[in-house]
Amino acid sequence: MGLELSTQVELTPGDDAVLGPKMLALAPLQRKLVEVYLEHPTWTATAMALAAGYSPSSAPVRGSVNLRDERVIAAINEEG
Repeated sequence: MGLELSTQVELTPGDDAVLGPKMLALAPLQRKLVEVYLEHPTWTATAMALAAGYSPSSAPVRGSVNLRDERVIAAINEEG
C-alpha cells in the first residue's frame, strides 16, 4: 500500500571479527542499538531504537526493553 519500512541494519562485512562475544550474541538490530547508544548516550531509548532501524510503531517499546536487557547491557559494557 505504498508504505515500506526498512529494518535492514548495515554492518560492514568482516565486522563480526572485531566484535566481542557479548555483541555477537545479539540480534543484528540489537547490535545496531548498542552502536547507536555508544555514539549517542544522551538520546532517548525511542530515538536510539529508531536510529537502529526499529519501526516507528515498535521503537518506544523495543528501545526501552532492549536497554534493560542484561545481554544488551553486557554488550554495551563490553564495547564501551
